[in-house]
Amino acid sequence: MHLQPQKLDYHDVRSGDARVSAEALTLDTLRAARNLELQRPQLEALLGADPDEVDRLLDNRQTLSPRSEQGMRALLLVRLNRALGDVFGSLHRAREWLDTLDPALGGRPGDLLRTREGLERVLGHMELSSKDFAW
Repeated sequence: MHLQPQKLDYHDVRSGDARVSAEALTLDTLRAARNLELQRPQLEALLGADPDEVDRLLDNRQTLSPRSEQGMRALLLVRLNRALGDVFGSLHRAREWLDTLDPALGGRPGDLLRTREGLERVLGHMELSSKDFAW
């Protein structure tokens, strides 16, 4: 089952910068999880969150502070989502790449997204190919 937030209320986002706004970071994290087709256990593992915390995020009852450990992990997901968009230009092409063996990574990038270390490897690889990774 893929992650589907109950609602995403764009009007509650005070600042569009996920590096400083908990609301923007939460929204961008949920968008990235949906775009990357992450399963709930993957999101829990990547954020270091328990199932109840993920439930609260999906139900808009909790936000991710950019300065927290979970927030810093979430920023990695957001950065990867943006880099994939920059490099591939479409969700379809990005998802195809995630499911294809990449010799530079030694595996399928999507499989590496099961751990924080794997996420960091995939992100580093993508940011080298990205035109705009000012973060």
